[in-house]
Amino acid sequence: MGRREQREVRDRAELLRREKQLAKPDYKLYLLVLCVVVVLIHIVDEIATNTPGMVESNAVKQFFPNLDLSTGKAAMVAITTPLSSITMLAPFYKALADKFGRKMFLVVNTAGFGIGMLIAFFSTSIVGYAIGYTMIFFFIAHDMQVVYIQESAPAKYRATIYAVTKGIGTIGLVAVPVLRRFFVDKDPTTWKSIYLIPGIAAIVVALLAYLLTRESKVFLEQRINFLKEPYEKRYPEKKKLTKEEKKEAKKKAGKSGVFSAIRYLFNSNPDIRWTTIAIIVFAIGMMGITGNINVIMATGMTETEITNAQTVYSFGYALIVIIFGLVGDSFGRKTTVMFNGIMSAVSFLLFVFGVRNGWNSWFLGVLYSGFLGGYWTAQDYMVFMTSEKVPTKIRGSVLGALNLLQYIGIFAGMLVLTIAEVFIADEWIGIACAISALPGMIVALVLIALHSSETKGADFEQIDAADEML
Repeated sequence: MGRREQREVRDRAELLRREKQLAKPDYKLYLLVLCVVVVLIHIVDEIATNTPGMVESNAVKQFFPNLDLSTGKAAMVAITTPLSSITMLAPFYKALADKFGRKMFLVVNTAGFGIGMLIAFFSTSIVGYAIGYTMIFFFIAHDMQVVYIQESAPAKYRATIYAVTKGIGTIGLVAVPVLRRFFVDKDPTTWKSIYLIPGIAAIVVALLAYLLTRESKVFLEQRINFLKEPYEKRYPEKKKLTKEEKKEAKKKAGKSGVFSAIRYLFNSNPDIRWTTIAIIVFAIGMMGITGNINVIMATGMTETEITNAQTVYSFGYALIVIIFGLVGDSFGRKTTVMFNGIMSAVSFLLFVFGVRNGWNSWFLGVLYSGFLGGYWTAQDYMVFMTSEKVPTKIRGSVLGALNLLQYIGIFAGMLVLTIAEVFIADEWIGIACAISALPGMIVALVLIALHSSETKGADFEQIDAADEML
């Protein structure tokens, strides 16, 4: 059997399977059940995302007991970074969702970061901990539950449903300070115990997702349409193109895959291009804003005070997510991005100043919510805006491409932060973080304000139809 025949047999089998999946009606209250599953995934996702940062100073003290916090942090980064660089493959993995579907990755990702948390719990050395840490951050990068909501919720309530599910899920983040108060406040050496229960819970949630969720209908319709196309259109024969033909092909590129998606992001239209650039520039601030919070607090707060601030953050972040989901559907995504970006920058400066001057730990928790919740919400909605502007057939690839492009900003921010830390004393690490983070954030917000169009109420069917006409 030749290659063409093999492809035809495989595609016919997939077409029958996808048509059967699409024809199967949703069971009663399916959207509600899907939202509950998404809430549970958000809970374990937020715990997995935030736990490493919330116990960072404890990890440094255990694995590098003879070094001060800043030097120990640098040593841990030097050891974990080479292994963590595998997370750069995550965008290519994420793009596979455009070919194999959303459900598979919803389940695998959730189980994956659960296993990562369990590895971190059982680790006995910095290398073992780094392996668990890497698994966690590899699998949390994909947020397939967000794609599910985007493709399943009614357009006019898309941001609201996303925000409510994530907001309720974010409240579950309070489990980390609760576990921290139970374990770390009494005995700081038991900090790894925080990973155990959430790790088991993530694997259980992955099983529920496998049993209760269906494949996204938007994906199924797009995939069925693709499989019904003539063989020559599905697998066009490669031929030598002129320079003009290559330029036009790149401009209209709609094929799934990270590199095709990158070309699409920069060549499709100026709106998407500037939004993409803003996302890259905003990522310059990621390490400064998110990467040293526990270390900053440890320079001027007790373990109990740190736990107090983290408890407030759990509820404050959830409140921010829910409020701005409503804002996003009522006043637009751009308003959400701008307000949260400004709130993040101002709150971070006040937080750094407050830690240095012994402000109340509960109020510092409010500022903690403002800068970290604001940063993640602004970033999420920039990505949300981009995904609402692209065809379904490349949405997963585009999200993967954005993940990869963000590394440009992340590495630039790490370089600036490292240089700043060399010239600033350990107790002023918060100032070093502000120097590395705030300029990029401000530039990104200016780009969004000037060059990005609103996407509130975006019609995916209309976008897909327009793409087919190209």
